[in-house]
Parts: sequence; structure tokens; C-alpha cells
Amino acid sequence: MRFIYRLFFLAVLVMTGNTMSMAAVYYGIDVAGVSVTSDNASNVTGGGISGKVYFKPSENTLYLEDASIRSTAPQGIKCYKEGVRIKVVGTSSVTTTGTNSYGIQITAGYTLTITGADRYSKLEVYGAGGAGIMVEARATCVISTLQMSSKGKYGLMGEQGNSERVILRDDARLTTHGYTATVMKMFDVEAEVLSPVDATFVKALHTFTTDGSTPTTATLELGAPTPYNFKVADVEVNSYNCHLIQSTYIQGVVQYDDETKMLTLNNATINVSTGRAGIDVKSGKDMTILLLGNNRIVGKLAESAGYGIISNSTLVVTKNQYNTGTLTISGVTFGIWLDKAYSYLVLGGQSASKEAFAPTIDITATASAISGVKTAQLDFHYATLIAKSQVYSPIHDLKRVNLGGCEFTLPKGAYYDTNKLDVRTTANPDNLVTSIKIEPSASSTFLLGDVNNDGAVNTTDVTALYNVIFGTDTTTPWSVCNINGDSGINTTDVTALYNIIFGTAK
Repeated sequence: MRFIYRLFFLAVLVMTGNTMSMAAVYYGIDVAGVSVTSDNASNVTGGGISGKVYFKPSENTLYLEDASIRSTAPQGIKCYKEGVRIKVVGTSSVTTTGTNSYGIQITAGYTLTITGADRYSKLEVYGAGGAGIMVEARATCVISTLQMSSKGKYGLMGEQGNSERVILRDDARLTTHGYTATVMKMFDVEAEVLSPVDATFVKALHTFTTDGSTPTTATLELGAPTPYNFKVADVEVNSYNCHLIQSTYIQGVVQYDDETKMLTLNNATINVSTGRAGIDVKSGKDMTILLLGNNRIVGKLAESAGYGIISNSTLVVTKNQYNTGTLTISGVTFGIWLDKAYSYLVLGGQSASKEAFAPTIDITATASAISGVKTAQLDFHYATLIAKSQVYSPIHDLKRVNLGGCEFTLPKGAYYDTNKLDVRTTANPDNLVTSIKIEPSASSTFLLGDVNNDGAVNTTDVTALYNVIFGTDTTTPWSVCNINGDSGINTTDVTALYNIIFGTAK
């Protein structure tokens, strides 16, 4: 009898084990009311589903290949797990017909990424009595490399308006329309408005409006923000976030205007710890950094061998005539690194006044304060530089340093040695200098437009300027040639020079 009981017990265990091993795995996404599991992942079927719908667990991705989903369930597609993706191949559609139904719904706290196989992939989403896309509290919908439309009573709908996000990336386009309101209760929509051009997203209203107060019912065409190909701390700057660049690693006001190529730091502190550089401009982009008030770039050498600023083109660090303008860089390996042949760093701006555009830069770095490839150049224009380093001299490995109305004041007799490519002193030329100060010379004078430095501004300066533009003159300092004060030297400077010569300059 005991033997029989044992056999029975073992049989029960085996049966239970088989049942457990055969339990379906749920992947956190429903299609037309059908839960996607390990049982149906290779071919998701059900009423209202046509075309090819399948799930790849290894990619955590639901594929829609020329699929049509027409659902009487509350949601056409419902996501209730973190990190799930939808990938659209060809053209697909999701439609719901019920009252208060949603084409796509993302459950609270999760992120759903909807992407296309290529930029020509299309997805149409319609929620008849609710919204095309419903994003619950703390949830995020990312749309990437896809042409998508979302329509319904509301095109996009959030739950509370304090944490829901829709983000467009990588050439995505989204057309959204709601017959009651195009967008409702959204915390943020990270996209560039393509039309109507006067529509803006107002966070206080949680919607788009064309008059500043009324939610628009117009069809919105949104695109992925234009990338500007540089970073501040951990933030990739683009046309959406450039007006106020924010992060837990950025304090104060940091703004960028792509039309003028100007990055403004207004009493800002930028932390380098999470990235390679506080400001990383490695895109061949000429840029001006405008300093308003007192600004800092701070690294933590124990955690990151970082840079304060990296540039591979022309970088101007300046201030305006109305404010103080200082920048302190500390806790980094290199303060400012010039990363490409013929990169140009200019400290100060273009003005007939010594003080108007003259910033103060204070850099403490382990390796060197200002360094780079051996063909890069540094140009002063009445700026003050206070710099300390340990491994190399504060200015190191640059082809040329133009003092531009400035002089070494500490240590006595200091100069930049163009053979050894670092700072030496006349008293001890074999000793490395590790602490310097360069500041405007009391006796220096400057005549705006005097490119050839003959004491007058006339047409001979135009010839001299063309020699610089076309590369036959590589010795005249950048700040002398940059007549209009932007971040490049070109024919617009010739126009500005003619305006000075003929008395039409403003």
C-alpha cells in the first residue's frame, strides 16, 4: 500500500512539473484584446487582426508587417511592461471602435518605443471615442524612424498632465488630430512643430495652442527635433531643448541659438562627471560661448578623466558689454582641448573697447589648462586667463598663441615657446612653468578693421582680409580678422569692413 501511495505521489509531482513547465510566458502587450504569450508569439491571431503580427522575445519587440488591427476591446494595443517595442514594417493600422477606447495605451510607469523598419514605414492609429495614443501617468511613448498618425476624440492623451511624455527621435514624423482637442493632459511632447507654424506646446496647459490659451483642434504635424551635434554635460542639444538646456548635472541658465551659433551660460554650473566633457563640440561646428555672470565647469577626477570643453573648429569664449563674464574650470584633466588640426580658440571678442567683450577664464587642470593637437591655435583679445596645471604647462601643444592686446603678467618673463610648445620664462627657459596669468596690457591699443596693423582702416585692409579668407595669410590673428564679431571669418567680414571704411557701420 505504501508503495502505491509513493507511486501516486510521484505521478502527481510529475504532472505538476509538466504543468508548470508548460505555463505560458506573458510578454506585457495585448493586441485587440489578445494577450501576447509564448504560446502565440510566432503568430498573433484573433478577431480583427489581419496581416502579419508576431513577437520576438529576444528583442522584446512586437512586429507589425502590413498589419491591420481593428478592435472592439478598450485598446487596440495595450503595453503593460517596461521596455517593450513595436516595430512597423511597411504600412499598418490600429483602430478601435468602442466608447472611450484607445488605439495604443501605455500603462502607468512604463516606456513603449514605436519604431519603423525604415523612414518610409507607416502606422495609422485611431481611437474612436478616446484617443489615438493614451499615455498614463509616468509613462513614455517614444516614436522613432516612422511616419505615424494618431487620431480620435484626442490625438494624444495623458492621464494627469504632470508626468506623461511623448518623444520623437531619428527622423520620426507624427500627424495628430482630435475632434475635441488634438492634445490633452500631456506633461511634455518632445518634438519640433512643423505645422501650423504658430502652434506651441504650453506645459502649464498640458496641450498645444495657437493663441496661448485655447487647446487647438487643428491637425498638428510634428517632427523629431533637429540635432545640433554637441553636448552639454549629459544632454544632446537639439531644436527642442536648446531654449533651456536642463539636466541634474546643469544648474543655472544654459541656452543655445543655432542661428547665431551662440551658447549662453548665465550663472551656470556644468558637472562633467557623467560624460567626457562639460561642453563637447566635436561636429565641425563653429561656436561662440557667451558668458553672463559667473560660470563654472566642474569635474571629479576620482570618477572621470574628463575635459572642461572640447572643440574641433573655431570656438570663441566671450562676454558682452553689459555684464561680468567669468568661467572657472576645475577638477578636469584638460581644461579646454582643441581636437582637430587648425582648431581655433579665441578668448575675448571683437570690439574697439578693451573691456566690452573681455572675459576672465580661470582653469585648474591636472594635465594642461589649454591644449590640443599641435596645429591648433589660441588667440587672445583683451581676455584674462589664470591657469594652473601639473603634468604639462598651462598652455601646451599649440602651434601658435596670439596675445592680442594681452601680456604675461605672471610669472615674470613668461612667454609661449613655439618650438617646445609650452610656456617658459626668459630667466629659466629649461624649466616648465605650471602657473600663469595673462591679462590685457595697459598700453595696448586696437583699431577695429585694421587688419594689416598699419594704424589706419582703408582698402588695403580689405586685401589683407581676403588673404586670410583664402588662406594665403595664416599668421594674422583671428580676432583682428573677425570684423563682424561672429564665430567665423568669411565674406561677411569683408562687408563689415567696407561699412567701417565708408562710415556706414552701425
